[in-house]
Amino acid sequence: MSIPSAFGSYEMRGLAFANDSVGWVGNDIGPRLFKTRDGGYSWTEQNSQVWGSWSISLLDTLRGWTGYLGISKTTNGGLTYIGGLSNETPGTFELYQNHPNPFNSSTVIRFTIKQPSEAEITVFDMLGRQVFRWPGEGILQAGTYEYSFTGDNLSSGVYIYRLTAKTSEGKRVFSDSRKMIYLK
Repeated sequence: MSIPSAFGSYEMRGLAFANDSVGWVGNDIGPRLFKTRDGGYSWTEQNSQVWGSWSISLLDTLRGWTGYLGISKTTNGGLTYIGGLSNETPGTFELYQNHPNPFNSSTVIRFTIKQPSEAEITVFDMLGRQVFRWPGEGILQAGTYEYSFTGDNLSSGVYIYRLTAKTSEGKRVFSDSRKMIYLK
């Protein structure tokens, strides 16, 4: 079998298929994953924001994770990534404007939390309907974080994203919202 030209000069690692059609393969050079929907005949490149993808595990066609020097995961067939950016303890909670904005395939939502908290990101359409929810990864330590959001299952339009932070007892200590624009 020849190496598909979509891979270029990358050395492939971590091949996994969810079924006969849908599969992923990572590489050891950069933050890239390749996805197939036709059993490996064609591949599309996706930026995973994790440097190197040596291990890939899939639960089904929508849920899985990959990692080497960080972890990307998916719960909707697109890629999401969360990672800590700083060990410094910030003095405030803050939700920053996503970038890029407007965005086409993915955007980064950055936030800081000043105390250990459960953080949740929710996205709403302009009618107030919840279209996405990232329930967090348990208690995050105080610090600055980035979350990579993909709008694969959304229509072009204006959306509101909200960060909510709660203590381990469930008391809300912070909530803020911002507007983002998705263009397909």
